[in-house]
Amino acid sequence: MRGMPFNTEKIITTGPDGIEYQDTFWDDMMIPAGSLFSGGGVAPTSISYKNTYIYGFNVDDQLQFATQIPHRWKVGTDLHLHIHWTPHTRGAAESGHTVNWRIDISAVSIDGVFPDATTYVLTDTCDGVDHKHRLVEATVDISGLTLSFSGMLLGKVYRITGDSWAGTNANAPALLEVDLHYEIDRPGSRQEYIK
Repeated sequence: MRGMPFNTEKIITTGPDGIEYQDTFWDDMMIPAGSLFSGGGVAPTSISYKNTYIYGFNVDDQLQFATQIPHRWKVGTDLHLHIHWTPHTRGAAESGHTVNWRIDISAVSIDGVFPDATTYVLTDTCDGVDHKHRLVEATVDISGLTLSFSGMLLGKVYRITGDSWAGTNANAPALLEVDLHYEIDRPGSRQEYIK
């Protein structure tokens, strides 16, 4: 609320180390569908929707992304991968049908060597509601033990065979955003490259 005082009891001041939060907080590392790019595979269908455009994913459609781990991230903690999507006008028609999303990610710190990508599974079932904003989480988190802030994640989001979604092209499930929840323990790094 506007005018509420900042609760300084929730901050520990540690001299030359600056501000560190007593509790950790959560934020989103957002990768909106509009910032994803095609390459190396079949691009999804662009669907006119609510005065904008979204991507309907047929089986084997894919988009790529790159993102950087923020300076505010609590070093060593896991990244919780999820997808925001919508059945758009197909909610009722696809009630009870599943969507098999997959994301391949290669994550590395500065000066590290990119490893082979790991595949994360995100399967969701449509609940029959048109235009619903859905969120589905990966079954496994991305380990933060070998990462550092300003590390990079290279990824590919796609659908695979085996789900039961019937519609294709303009009737395919639509991606809104790839997203990672991460913990924050400081407002940023104390120095440009040192936490």
